[in-house]
Amino acid sequence: MSIQAATARAGYHHGGLPAALRAAAIQIVQESGVAGFSLSKAAKRVGVSSGAPYQHYRDGEALLADVAVEGYREIRGAMRQVTVADPAERLGGLAAVQTRFAREHPAVFAVMSHCGLGPATDPGLAAEAERTVALIREVAGEVAGADGSHELALSCVAVAQGFAQLSSDACLAAGATAGQMADRAREVVTLLARSAAA
Repeated sequence: MSIQAATARAGYHHGGLPAALRAAAIQIVQESGVAGFSLSKAAKRVGVSSGAPYQHYRDGEALLADVAVEGYREIRGAMRQVTVADPAERLGGLAAVQTRFAREHPAVFAVMSHCGLGPATDPGLAAEAERTVALIREVAGEVAGADGSHELALSCVAVAQGFAQLSSDACLAAGATAGQMADRAREVVTLLARSAAA
């Protein structure tokens, strides 16, 4: 189920509590930020007892990690649609995907960027993040070869994350649309990739 579809759910059916809790978490983060989220708030939003979420999540961080996992999966799905033949342009396209996602799903992006989530707290989330970076590294390898793929991938992720942060901040975005911010990320990363190839 896509994040957009999950967010649109108003309630839950039997067996669908995790999806409903994820949707509630996204709504709460959208309204109050990550700091304003709690598992009890999510339970109340869904209309279940405060103890019900613990059947699926050990704590609020685990629920947020689940939201972030879904975010990485959705980003990878979009990245796989970038099929332009030129690897430098494809790398730019992957950066554009990240930037557009941040603009279209700011609450999920905020959760994915939450410093409280990491390999030590959720190995499953770390694995999802690594799978996403691996797609970028694979294309970077086509541009810069095996020896340069890691550094180029890191640089491209840093640029894409920077544009994603700008895109998710209305003031910094200065009226630019999601498409415009994505195009800027695409252009910068494509240029970076061409420079690395040269």
